[in-house]
Amino acid sequence: MIEHQNVRPLGSNILVKKLHEERTAGSIILPEETQDLQRGTVLAVSPELFKVLPYNQHPVRVGDTVMYLKQTDQLVAVGEEVYLVPFGAVSAIDAEPLLLTMRE
Repeated sequence: MIEHQNVRPLGSNILVKKLHEERTAGSIILPEETQDLQRGTVLAVSPELFKVLPYNQHPVRVGDTVMYLKQTDQLVAVGEEVYLVPFGAVSAIDAEPLLLTMRE
């Protein structure tokens, strides 16, 4: 097993740690094999992926939660729950939400 701390993604890849969550249909828990999208936390982003953009304009950053296609044949397992994911397989990014306060 490769330690993911020693892995730096290159090209158009990001390093993602899989998040475990239960999805249900009614009262039935769906197995992970039936789900096309997987959620994960970004551990590292290839420096080549957004090299023409300043950091504050990167669409995905370390710490973001992303939804990616886990069925893709280009996923590379780095550890038990850590994967190299091509950026093209990422379907959605759930960046840290802005904290807004409402005043009365």
